[in-house]
Amino acid sequence: MDLSEISILVVEDDAFQRWLLQQQLLELRARDVGVAVDGNSALGCLLHRHFDVVITDLHMPGMDGLEFMRRLSDLAHVPAVVVNSAQGNSILDSVRGMAEAYGIRVLGTIEKPATRGKLAATFAAYRLGVARGFAQARWSPRTDDEVANAIRMGHVAAWFQPKVSVRESRIVGAEALARWILPSGEVREPDSFLPHVERLGLMPQLTDAIAAQAFAGCARWRRQGVSAKVCLNMSLATLSARSVGEALLETVLSHRLVPADVVVEVTESAAATHLGPALESLARLRMSGFGLALDDFGTGYASMEQLTRIPFSELKIDRCFVRDAASRRSRRTVFEASVAIASRLGLATVAEGVETAEDWGVVQELGCDMAQGWMFGHAMPLDDFIAAARRA
Repeated sequence: MDLSEISILVVEDDAFQRWLLQQQLLELRARDVGVAVDGNSALGCLLHRHFDVVITDLHMPGMDGLEFMRRLSDLAHVPAVVVNSAQGNSILDSVRGMAEAYGIRVLGTIEKPATRGKLAATFAAYRLGVARGFAQARWSPRTDDEVANAIRMGHVAAWFQPKVSVRESRIVGAEALARWILPSGEVREPDSFLPHVERLGLMPQLTDAIAAQAFAGCARWRRQGVSAKVCLNMSLATLSARSVGEALLETVLSHRLVPADVVVEVTESAAATHLGPALESLARLRMSGFGLALDDFGTGYASMEQLTRIPFSELKIDRCFVRDAASRRSRRTVFEASVAIASRLGLATVAEGVETAEDWGVVQELGCDMAQGWMFGHAMPLDDFIAAARRA
């Protein structure tokens, strides 16, 4: 593990713990390590210097780690975070969830004492993330017209993340994900522009644009011998339109596909509100032969109730239960229970967020049907996906 290209800020009030972390980072070939004794001094450092990663304690005088991370989320450039604390796993899991809710990329939580092995594993996740492009300064559209024009002119493109069969280790599907391609060629993730799309009421237009690209892409890879299905996310605003089923069917058939080639992914929040129009649309889609997946299972409202109301064919288990399930008993327990529920209901299971060999081992052991995550590939342009699927 070579950390020579990564800048790291250690936030720790105990002098010995600061020294120990510095020594361990030096053993991992870190060359750019800053230190701060609490949250206040750390924020001062970050206002004057760029750091890629912050390693922070929770219990500190003045500004503790919780307030520090909340304040961290307001910075123009938000570094990735490692939480290093003597607190137990349940509290560390809660802190991780809080930080991620603030939009902070959490590489890992380390229960003290930190070791070189724990740090090496954590920074391996960072290097994977850099390769996938998560470490970038915050960006947002300058005007509302810029958002509408980007959708209309096709600058928001469908990229495809592979979904693999656990039993056969081959690509069997692709989730179509929106990416904004700037004139400079830079690629922006959905969290930088989807809030603007939703605020402007443009989600149906964006969904139509991504759907057309996704179906055209699926038709193209089918012609090249790739049998993968295409998965399309649909929002509450789109599902609440009673004509959505007919419109989607017409678009699918126009690309010489059949509904069985498509899986519509529905978030739990969409499934939990405005149920009348949404249920009508979902029932029509299922009757037409589309697959339906309940996305991010376990993180939304009344998850179990939705399974009895909507004719889902797949259950996508959220990454927060898959990640670190090999070492966190609570996560493994929820993961295992979700797989068992899906099996009893006759639903296929998809494990989201599989990033490591340890994650993959648990997915195989628990008998999931499919998996997604950086271990198998990030979202990529159509040509790259077809090449990856043909190699698999």
